[in-house]
Amino acid sequence: MTCENIHDIANKFLDKTITKHELDELETHFEYCRNCKRIFDSYKKLSFELNNIDSTTPPPASILEQLVINLQSKEVAGTELKEEKAIKPVNDKSNREIEKRKEKVKIKSEELLFSSKPEIFWKRHKLSILLVFIALLICAAGVIYFSFFYNRNTSPWQIIGYSGSYHFSEQKNSRDNFYLNQKIITDANSGVVIAIPKLGRLSLEPLTEIKLVNDTENSSRVFLYKGKVKISTLIQNKQFSVETMNAAFTENLTDFSVEQLSSGITHVEINSGSLTISTLNQVFRLPGKYKCDILTKNSYNIPVHMDASVKFLHGLKEFELGNINIEILSRILDAASVKDIFSLWHLIKKANRIYRPIIIDRLNSLSPVPEKVTKEGVMQLNNEMMNTWLDKMISQV
Repeated sequence: MTCENIHDIANKFLDKTITKHELDELETHFEYCRNCKRIFDSYKKLSFELNNIDSTTPPPASILEQLVINLQSKEVAGTELKEEKAIKPVNDKSNREIEKRKEKVKIKSEELLFSSKPEIFWKRHKLSILLVFIALLICAAGVIYFSFFYNRNTSPWQIIGYSGSYHFSEQKNSRDNFYLNQKIITDANSGVVIAIPKLGRLSLEPLTEIKLVNDTENSSRVFLYKGKVKISTLIQNKQFSVETMNAAFTENLTDFSVEQLSSGITHVEINSGSLTISTLNQVFRLPGKYKCDILTKNSYNIPVHMDASVKFLHGLKEFELGNINIEILSRILDAASVKDIFSLWHLIKKANRIYRPIIIDRLNSLSPVPEKVTKEGVMQLNNEMMNTWLDKMISQV
């Protein structure tokens, strides 16, 4: 190993092709030539700085500037060492390779330095920034649309008839129209009839208070605080719901009434069509000619037909009071007829498991179970099977 070979060995070190034997020779040579050791150390630092240059994320400008200065100082230091100690120059080819490597480091460092400037950053990321800006504009437009258009009244509900005196919680543009988030209240001797666009009519009886809480092209919803409302569906172009403190009632070509009693019970009567009733833990449908009391958000009485027999009603009342035994259950089942099948369906859900088999048999005799519905599944109150049976019964009404 001679001083003339130091640059060739250093190049191999930068390329990571140096062998263990050559490293051992270097260590031996450094013991008596400190100048070569200083030159090789500068190459080691250069290699470390090259490995730590991040090609994707520009480092701070101050670090890059310092890196360029360090590289330039290493070149000067290397030249001084050669002049000082009269080191023999390496061949032209090796010298050119060294100069090329150092020039690449300078260029890379300067590129990273300039890429941290705002104008260079904008040129490199212009498309991404524009896409983000467009996405934000679309989101803002969506928020504005849903806030000011989608959730507002499609058109005011017109008051087409009234008796006595009524008033609004707040006066809007016209006393003849009912607007979103407005309450209308009737007194003891008054009533109001309101036309619901694309649906039908809503009638308020005396001592009634309601609020229009939602009205869009596809659905409308009112909240009943007290009193009684009647809904007459003339055309099914949107979904309509009445909510109370206990449940929500959604019509399907339905004429029905909902009454919120002072006792806290919600009473519903369905004249025609079918109605979906949603409580906190139950969702079920009822056909016309049925009525039901929703006691709380979690409980309700078994729905009954408006023309159910006295014997049948008396038996159900005993059941609701908890006075259930095989004698009372037999009385209920004996009095049941085809019009009572929906009551029996709810009786299955509410009865103790030991009584379910005879109730299932009686209901099956009045309305046979559809295909894919098994007695075992109904015994387990399988939700899919129970609803399949219920849908079949409603379709046959």
